[in-house]
Amino acid sequence: MRRFISICLILTLCLLAGCAGTELAPAPATEAPAPLTPAPAPEPTPEPAPTPIPEPTPEPEPKSVPSQVIANNLGTVYCRLDRGAQLIIIEELEDYYQVDMGGLIGLIEKQFLRPDDVAAPDAWTVYARETVSIYPTVYREDEPLAQADFNEAMTALDAFGDFLLVEKDGVSGYILASQAGDAPIYYTGGGGSSGGSSGGSSGGADGGDIQLGLRVGQPGGFVRLADNRPAHVLGDGAELYLTLLSRGDTVKVLSREDGFCELYMNGLIATVPDWAVLMPGDEPYAEWDGYAAQSAPVFADYRLRFPARDVMLNTPLHVLQDFGEVLLVSLEDELYYLPADSVSQNYIQYNYNPGGSGGSGGGSSGGEWTDPVL
Repeated sequence: MRRFISICLILTLCLLAGCAGTELAPAPATEAPAPLTPAPAPEPTPEPAPTPIPEPTPEPEPKSVPSQVIANNLGTVYCRLDRGAQLIIIEELEDYYQVDMGGLIGLIEKQFLRPDDVAAPDAWTVYARETVSIYPTVYREDEPLAQADFNEAMTALDAFGDFLLVEKDGVSGYILASQAGDAPIYYTGGGGSSGGSSGGSSGGADGGDIQLGLRVGQPGGFVRLADNRPAHVLGDGAELYLTLLSRGDTVKVLSREDGFCELYMNGLIATVPDWAVLMPGDEPYAEWDGYAAQSAPVFADYRLRFPARDVMLNTPLHVLQDFGEVLLVSLEDELYYLPADSVSQNYIQYNYNPGGSGGSGGGSSGGEWTDPVL
């Protein structure tokens, strides 16, 4: 046991001696950490360039036939408007207003517009001066809706320009203002027996015995309208024109049927009567010289409206075109329309013989004319 303890002591001393001879290596010095460098901010991602919107491919122009206008002051009809349709007046052009209809610029006759701030007349009673047809549109080119007999009463609902809007038996439509008056026409007096042995005068009442109702005018009249003034259409069927054509203008005809030519005009389509256009292959009209068959007005419009001036009997006229019931003539380098029966190929000689003799009893016929009582 003692021996075992001795061995353990010897081993312990050896171990202690070994440890004393070994030096502990100093711990390496720790360097201060380098300061942190901030990471660079990322470059902003550029916005992608917007994709360019391609220009719309224009519609190919439809096939058309170049043709010549042979009428004058001819409106190219874009559409027909209803009574009450709203327009904006832009400019005044003689017998027309230039108007804006929802961005479309066109022309319409002045007489078919009334400013929104102008009151309509109250209804009143008129009487037919003759047998009158009442039409559904202002141009009176459709089948009539009703008829009023001579001196028959109608209710006038509105008056504008050359037209009246009237109602009869619950039917409303349009007549010319000159076809109705504010009072019935009464004939007074009468003729005696025919000239003969009794010596009675012949003939009916002269003008002094006729009492005429007043011609209906336009209540309030029109005033010149300011630019960009709201207005409304007064007559059903009033035409909105894209432009007015002159004789000799060239147009692009898309089709010709049912009495009309369709024209292509800057991407829009308008119509004109087919007789107003000379297409390739049509035979030109043979112009001729004539004379006015009576003293009467000539007109700027083929519907014989807008009197332009008066001509005297036998005024020389150059006839450019025959449109059936209407002729286009040249007078002093201006173009006008007038009824076909108002032009003669020959100079007219008149032998004026006023009055006449009566019968055996000395009764006279004819006599002096006195103006009607208005």
